Amino acid sequence: MSPDSTMYPGWPKSAADLVPLPQCKGPQLKPFKFHRSQKIEFLEYIGEGSHAHVFKVRIQESVYALKLFRFVYDRDWTGPTPETDDAAVLTKFANYSEPFNCECRAYGHLQETGHENLAIKCFGYLLLSEGNEKSMMNQFDDLHLKFNGNMNEAGLEPVRSRFLDENGRVPPIRGIVKEFGQRDENLTTVGARKLLSDIINLHRLGIINLDVAHRQVISGKLSDFSTAITIPHFQTSPELNPNLSHDQISAMEFETFQLSSNDYWCFDEMIEEINWDKRQKKKKIEVYALPDTQTRYVLRNKPPTRFYTLVDPRKGEGVTKEPPVKWYYDPDDDRLAGILSYKSDFSTFNEWVYKDKCIFPRKRGLHGK
Repeated sequence: MSPDSTMYPGWPKSAADLVPLPQCKGPQLKPFKFHRSQKIEFLEYIGEGSHAHVFKVRIQESVYALKLFRFVYDRDWTGPTPETDDAAVLTKFANYSEPFNCECRAYGHLQETGHENLAIKCFGYLLLSEGNEKSMMNQFDDLHLKFNGNMNEAGLEPVRSRFLDENGRVPPIRGIVKEFGQRDENLTTVGARKLLSDIINLHRLGIINLDVAHRQVISGKLSDFSTAITIPHFQTSPELNPNLSHDQISAMEFETFQLSSNDYWCFDEMIEEINWDKRQKKKKIEVYALPDTQTRYVLRNKPPTRFYTLVDPRKGEGVTKEPPVKWYYDPDDDRLAGILSYKSDFSTFNEWVYKDKCIFPRKRGLHGK
């Protein structure tokens, strides 16, 4: 494989080609270890999300959850503006922000720091062999599984076949092997408090943009990192580009704060939704990440001039027994304050342009470097 010049990992010619991924600065995930045969027995189709299909599988007598990633549209992840088909440019962005690579980086960082307990356990990535792919597609042919695009608009564009290898072959389907757990249907106050602690610790490790939602809580832990930003990252880390202006660094700081605080907004929204579903019951979950925001931002005619989130993920302080240090942010104008006053639904503040072999932020709707 040649990750620096190809958009996706290619077919391995030997075990030596199965290098940790992605091939960029920062954490990487090691390949799954097949001790004997690489045969995968597909037991059950679990479901799909925006970025992947999930299966219950058996490999060498052990049962796992196998997340097989789609070849998603460029618009489904943070790529260059304007759009391009230049594989080298796309790869620079994709190594950090394409969903499979996002998940590799997040899990790789949890493993290298010894904090795998903060998420559902991961056993490594795999590249699905042609035999296993054929077996899977035949077994579930009634589902008409598509690996191009996303869940809502599958198969509109032949993304997988855009970048072929030297033999004209499409790249292999990429997967991540995880512990097979149970969906947490009845989150309790104790479970919510533990989940919030995990989110705080993930931020302390520099992992944000977690897509916090009840649907991805498996066995009491977060299980999906396909949108995660793991620092160092071009969206958060000015040190990756020595040519940034002061305004560009400020724009990156704002977006980092926005994405960090959004995780806590999402947590609180999840709790509100669960409590609403339990409205006929007396026991409600009384755990909130940002409790004073429940009324403060809504009741005032003007948003506050100072905001906070529970951790500054850029510091990489690590998991400690000490309470987290809040990150306070003072927006420059009412427009920025207005953006921070409401959950952003994972929208981002900046566009990203590639110039002189570096990635630069550009505020949406503005022009220039």
